[in-house]
Amino acid sequence: MARTTGRKKFRDSLDKAQKESNQKAHYKPLKKENEGRSTGLEPATLGITIRCSNQLSYDRQRSPQYASFCIKVNTPCNVEIMDSHVKDFFRQASDGTDSGTFHRVIALHEAPDIDWKTVEAQFPGLPRGWFELAHVNQADRIEFSRDYWIAKLPFRPQLEEILRHFFSALDDIGIFLTQKKFDDPFEAHLVYSIKKNGGYFCGAAPASDDAIVAMQNGFTTTIFPLDYITFLQIHNGFHKSTDTGISPSHQMKGRFDDFQNMLNVQDSLETMAGDQVNPKSLIPFYESFGMPFYQCFWTDWYPENEMGNVYYSGLTKRISDVKWTGPTTENYVENMAFPTFSDWLMFYLEILE
Repeated sequence: MARTTGRKKFRDSLDKAQKESNQKAHYKPLKKENEGRSTGLEPATLGITIRCSNQLSYDRQRSPQYASFCIKVNTPCNVEIMDSHVKDFFRQASDGTDSGTFHRVIALHEAPDIDWKTVEAQFPGLPRGWFELAHVNQADRIEFSRDYWIAKLPFRPQLEEILRHFFSALDDIGIFLTQKKFDDPFEAHLVYSIKKNGGYFCGAAPASDDAIVAMQNGFTTTIFPLDYITFLQIHNGFHKSTDTGISPSHQMKGRFDDFQNMLNVQDSLETMAGDQVNPKSLIPFYESFGMPFYQCFWTDWYPENEMGNVYYSGLTKRISDVKWTGPTTENYVENMAFPTFSDWLMFYLEILE
């Protein structure tokens, strides 16, 4: 019961976001190499126990001209297995409909004729490993991605079990390249489609070393948790369906400033137990779509070796209570206060049966 009650506070905002999106779209019920370089998912080799041992890296400098895009490929995203919301969201207006989300969409996993040299020239933000992942079969995309996450993220009790459960609930992983407007740069998305039309998760390309350093420079007195930094090297921005989700590194400082401006109109900030909180000690890394709900690193709370994170509600204008007896999963979820980023991530990835 406690676990269900705690989960509901967080899920309500996601449900609201999904409903609003459905109405708009008319849905039917790292190993470091060089500074400034980032890593992508390695095209793993069958038969290897740790499939992602040698990371592929690449330069992510974008070419100045995208309007000259000239790849001749027709990928209308006729997804048969993927969640229907994926197909509806990754739809291009240039197909002759005004309801498309993007000017241009390429489902790379449905475009086997595009070679890497062409892709590298036109889409320098695409990890080489993602390109290779798009050219293996559906089951291997899921398996290779699962093994990469497990190998990449720092060990945490129950994390591997949760990740295996998460990936077992997927029916496919898609790689999409999108262009919002004609002269905009293309962006890459790795989409995790949940079975039985259960929604999807979407991750942006991994953060480069320079991007992480730039984020850290915006918070000179804060050392971000290792598991959080490691996750940014998997996805620099991650969300479920149309949720706002985990902020990309380059948006962290701006969202922190916006968050502080919102808190400044409050007379005071307290925990649910009534303890006073310094507003500047909260750094939001997750934001709910359309609702004032945030998950924040709390620089004054170190339940273990790194700072924990707490839930802020703009409705109650308070943060989680962190005073409880016994560090159990039920207590974490009930209070929405997690000792590590990984503990919160396990909660966010939970797929309800």
